[in-house]
Amino acid sequence: MGTEPRAREYAPDPYTTAAVHAAADQLLHDVLAYLDRLPPHPMTSELANRVRVHLNDPTAGVVRQHVAKLAAAEEAERLARHGDWRFLPNGLSVLLVSVSGDRAVVQSPAAATFGSTAHGREFAQQLSKDLARGVEVRLLPRGEKPR
Repeated sequence: MGTEPRAREYAPDPYTTAAVHAAADQLLHDVLAYLDRLPPHPMTSELANRVRVHLNDPTAGVVRQHVAKLAAAEEAERLARHGDWRFLPNGLSVLLVSVSGDRAVVQSPAAATFGSTAHGREFAQQLSKDLARGVEVRLLPRGEKPR
C-alpha cells in the first residue's frame, strides 16, 4: 500500500513585499499602543503623535490598499498551477495548462509552430482526437518541475 504525497502545508512567506509591509504596519500600531500606555512626557507624546499622524495619513491608507493588492497577487501566484502534456522531440509542449484562481488557460505551443502546413493539420487532428478522449495533465505549483 503506497503512501500518498501530502499536500504542502501553507506557511506565508515572511519575506514577501506584502508581509514586510503588514509587519511594519502592525509594529507601528503596537508602538503607538505602548507609547499611549506610558506616563505622559513631552518626548513620548510627540513621538506618539508622529506615529498617529503617519498611521492616519491618507497616503499611508493608499499604501495599505496597494499592499493588500500585492498580498492578493502574491497569494494568487502561490496558488497558481501549471502542467504540460507530452513533449515533442524538440522540447515543445503539446499542451500547456495554466490555472490561476478560477481561470484555466490551455495552449498548444507545438501546434502554434506548425501553422497550416500538412503536418500542422495532421498534428491538429491527432490533438483533437486526444482531447476528445480526454487527457490528464498533472498540475504543479509554478516554477516546480515534475519529478
